[in-house]
Amino acid sequence: MMNNVNLLLNMTIITTATCIGILFIKAIFRNRMSAFLHYYIWIILLARIALLPIVPESFDNIFSFTQKNESVTKQSQMVEESFKDLPASDQSTQANTTIEFPEIQNNVGDIIRIYIMDVWYTGVALLLLYYCFAFIHFTNKVSKIPVCKEEKILEILKECKRKLKIKKHITLKIYDGPAMIKGFFSPVILLNHKYDNNEIKQILIHELCHLKHNDIPINFFTFIILCINWYNPIVWISFFTFKKDTEMLCDYKVISFIKKKREYAILLMKSAMNHNKLIPTTIPIQNGKKEIKRRIQFMANFKKPTITYKGIMSLTVAAILFGSLMIPRVNALADNINESATQNSSGSQEQYVDEYEAAVNNFADSISYDKDTKTMKFTVPETIPDGYKWYVHISGHETIDGVGPGVFHAFEDESYNYKWENGKTYSYQFNENPLISCTFMVGLIKDNSHDIKDALDVTVDSEGKVVKVKKEIKEAVTKLLSTMAYDKDKKAVSFTIPQTTPDNDKWFIHVSGHETTQDGQYGVFNAFEDESYNYKWENGKIYTYNFNENSLVSCNIKAGIIEGNSKDVQYPIDININSDGTISYKLDGQTEIFKISNPENK
Repeated sequence: MMNNVNLLLNMTIITTATCIGILFIKAIFRNRMSAFLHYYIWIILLARIALLPIVPESFDNIFSFTQKNESVTKQSQMVEESFKDLPASDQSTQANTTIEFPEIQNNVGDIIRIYIMDVWYTGVALLLLYYCFAFIHFTNKVSKIPVCKEEKILEILKECKRKLKIKKHITLKIYDGPAMIKGFFSPVILLNHKYDNNEIKQILIHELCHLKHNDIPINFFTFIILCINWYNPIVWISFFTFKKDTEMLCDYKVISFIKKKREYAILLMKSAMNHNKLIPTTIPIQNGKKEIKRRIQFMANFKKPTITYKGIMSLTVAAILFGSLMIPRVNALADNINESATQNSSGSQEQYVDEYEAAVNNFADSISYDKDTKTMKFTVPETIPDGYKWYVHISGHETIDGVGPGVFHAFEDESYNYKWENGKTYSYQFNENPLISCTFMVGLIKDNSHDIKDALDVTVDSEGKVVKVKKEIKEAVTKLLSTMAYDKDKKAVSFTIPQTTPDNDKWFIHVSGHETTQDGQYGVFNAFEDESYNYKWENGKIYTYNFNENSLVSCNIKAGIIEGNSKDVQYPIDININSDGTISYKLDGQTEIFKISNPENK
């Protein structure tokens, strides 16, 4: 929404400034500018609108965008190298502490921006609907007008088409309205029945000049610009001025053909009416009495500019063009203003978010394990956000002599009854049973609620290494692992990307290994390279790699999640698939092995 509002603001500033510059030039050099220059000067505005999304970006921004794309590829390569360089027991240290920030409600500024865009969309839609209705109504009305069959008038039309070198078929109709040309692909010229043959010739030349000059599609394009800028009075003024300039250019061309300026001026006065409706893809010869008077005055008062005037006008036009391209964009300014306003208006809210972050991280950072004394310790923070209580569950595995691994649960009374005391240090003694691994589920839970805020999974191994990872990331990686399969019969490795991934996170997955080729040689394969290096993994999609005629020797899949713009892989897992269907993985320094002979048996 912010980007839409900024684009609308940019468009308004750039379009308004450019229109004012053009109107200023036209006012100063009114009778010194030719009809051609009055018309073609509007190319500055059309070009500036067309370049709106491109020109405001500086070369620095374009360069930084290129750098960003290059860094993405380098980032994936660096992460892959980090997997190779680190021993398995150290790979899990790449999982960083992450905080899930609570959703921030829309502030007043957001509501205003949404309202602005809704009003703009409504205005555009209403204006387009009006023009569509007017066009359909007028087209239906024109369809009922009989086609002209008078030989003299049709001969005049043929003669005018020959002079202007127009071969396109044109339909001619006579009615009681203003003379005009209508239609993109099947043009129709409408003539008033009150004109004599000489006047008809002049009018036909005028309308055919519109056709030859492609004024109909240009006129339609200006309608679209007007609809987009419906709220801007300067654009409305420029729109009608451009239509007048279009008619003046055709007037000039007619005079250059017939060489009778006075006679043509009289014809314009005769065709003048009090009003004219806006109908897309139609160009009437008249735009009201005042406009006809202006066109006649221009024909009478125009003086060919001297070389000095031409130089001044050229410099002025160049200055307007350069100035329109140098209008500073306001995206960054608007973003900064919004950011400052958000920070000022929601300072207490940010402090609230930091309070969650500090509490959960302080708890997780206090966890430790001394393998010599076989003691695990942690300290509950002194303070906790109002209305919240600690959600902490501790469980894991310990070695029981003569039995093997056993499950333990620590501080069950405190866990299930939320009896954790702020500021207190808790310790758990493993006595004669050494710790294998322990998992803390740490978070904050609001009174009378079941939603855990800022949940972290903290693992502790037998060496005392502590790893923190966001719960959602761990669940996503675990789901990916559970879908790993190897079909020996079909010679296919497959896995499924989970349906959901933590917001703003992306999958880091690299699939490679060795295969036996038909000639008995070992070959290296890399699968899904496009998805791997460009992070194009689709949620919920099943990915399958077929070995076809070759045989699998071993396949290695390195996976994890990269959070936001981070360069680190969180909760990394290293999976190995052997040719006998055995799948093993290393996660948090622990190695687990299981065998799958067929995906259906998994």
